[in-house]
Amino acid sequence: MPTHLVSALGQSSRHARAYRLIDALFRPHPQLDGCYGSLEEALQDAVTWLEGLGADGQSCSIGLEVSTPSGDWRTIRQPDLLLCPLRG
Repeated sequence: MPTHLVSALGQSSRHARAYRLIDALFRPHPQLDGCYGSLEEALQDAVTWLEGLGADGQSCSIGLEVSTPSGDWRTIRQPDLLLCPLRG
């Protein structure tokens, strides 16, 4: 295998993914603007925030992006209502 391919493959396998929540306009979410180490952590933060809003949270669109090895962000969940069961 050519050396440049080996080095590119090695870089992508060592890339630590980061996740961020986005708003309906595909911008970093204004209240949940931060980087998360896992998909679950990001979604849990979003659920907790939405629960704190009560009924107002039912109309909030939230999306999700993941970092790429090149430093860009890729949308993995389009902004939409985050449907989840509310804790009783």
